[in-house]
Amino acid sequence: MPQVGMAGQAGPVHNRRPCPCCGHLVFDVEDGWPGSYVICPVCHWEDDRVQFRWPFWPAGANRFSLVEAQQNFRAYGACDQRERRFVRPPADDEPLDPAWRPIDLATDSFEDWTAVPRPWPADASVLCWWLPSFWGRPEDPDPVVEQQVTIDVGPVGSEEDLHEILKQKLQFPSFYGMNWSAFRDAITGLVDMPCELHFIRWAELERRAPQAAAALRHHLTRYSAATAGFVVDYG
Repeated sequence: MPQVGMAGQAGPVHNRRPCPCCGHLVFDVEDGWPGSYVICPVCHWEDDRVQFRWPFWPAGANRFSLVEAQQNFRAYGACDQRERRFVRPPADDEPLDPAWRPIDLATDSFEDWTAVPRPWPADASVLCWWLPSFWGRPEDPDPVVEQQVTIDVGPVGSEEDLHEILKQKLQFPSFYGMNWSAFRDAITGLVDMPCELHFIRWAELERRAPQAAAALRHHLTRYSAATAGFVVDYG
């Protein structure tokens, strides 16, 4: 059964950790924090490490999310209405952790609990959103940029078709404007360009969409002049 934390039973101050719901120093690393399943006597939040790591998780030991519990505590002094009869004021040796703060939904970014998780960290401080060590949501990996890209422009029949294939092959963003100003912006800083760009059936593009072919060559010639090592081949 979960053990309710009692005043005077906590260990040395340097082992104390705040309840993530109310912020009072009632949990202890010696008891296995985070994830000791000790219940905070101040707000009655149960120390669940999964809900600590994923505070929007709507299940676990507490049956409601940590974010919801924090809002409830601010509203009426308990993590949930059903727990109000169990709470009590903090004892003298259960002060607020001066560094702790509630989750700020506008600035704190947490892992997606539906995604494949990272391994559990050896240092639990990276899970503490109120500390500088907080690891937050993992950054999306940068797209892999191929050193050589080959583009077959033989099927292209219009300027719109050309922009579509350039967007796909050069990994332009979804908001790419499909015009030559947007193309210039993309290749000069919006995306990482390959070192070599090879076109297949360029003569067919010049026959079917001569103005588009000329505009593309113009922009790539300017880019090549300003970028050391860039090679473009119109095959």
